[in-house]
Amino acid sequence: MGKIPSIEKLLFNIAEYSDFLPILVSLIFFLQVKKLGKDIWILLAYIFFSIISVYLSNVLPKKIVPYFVSFITLFEYSCFILFLWLNIQKPKIKNLALLLSLLFIIFIVSYSINVEIRFIDTIPIGVETIVILFFSFYFLYEQMNTPKTTFIYTDYRFWIIIGMAIYLAGSFFIYIFADQFDLKDPAEQKQYYQFYSFTYLFYTIKNLFFSLGILIYAKNLKQNNNRTTSMPYLDMDLNHINR
Repeated sequence: MGKIPSIEKLLFNIAEYSDFLPILVSLIFFLQVKKLGKDIWILLAYIFFSIISVYLSNVLPKKIVPYFVSFITLFEYSCFILFLWLNIQKPKIKNLALLLSLLFIIFIVSYSINVEIRFIDTIPIGVETIVILFFSFYFLYEQMNTPKTTFIYTDYRFWIIIGMAIYLAGSFFIYIFADQFDLKDPAEQKQYYQFYSFTYLFYTIKNLFFSLGILIYAKNLKQNNNRTTSMPYLDMDLNHINR
């Protein structure tokens, strides 16, 4: 494989370092609120693994790399679907998510054993995208049909799930057709890098939306904590006025 063009390399570096942004935001606000929800911890586990997987892909034996690629897809799917499962309210949809996840695990294990993976596991990624997008859209539908006093964009989950959707939908066709390129041909190799570099853009956007979601989560949590701690003083002030 030849040298990666400078622009594509720059986009890759930006995408790689963007993983640290949600972690940094989480760390700053964790020190203040001392609490993060289960779904946020799942999100951080996914980001930590994303960082580690880049380095592991370069040091693992070549025979293991194709299986590791499938594991990356499975881990990403598991984190995304678990985040959605924790936040979807309807039991039937939650059960459907569990059933489809079990089928997906069986499928991806079978695929990694029986199909030779050249660069990425295009078909499992395609299936992952369809399933996650379905439950993402259902979550948004559920939220829009739930009576609320606040706008949906003030909900941290909205931004995180939109980040997932943009990343998966934007990269869908790129991943599906990535294996069609012959990297031994210099012309096709150049096209491949130009084509594939768009995934770095969507990956970076995903991390920006994740960071915004965590920021809103921490802000709302701080406001709720402040409101709770200020309540006892309300009675005191009222008694003082009555006197």
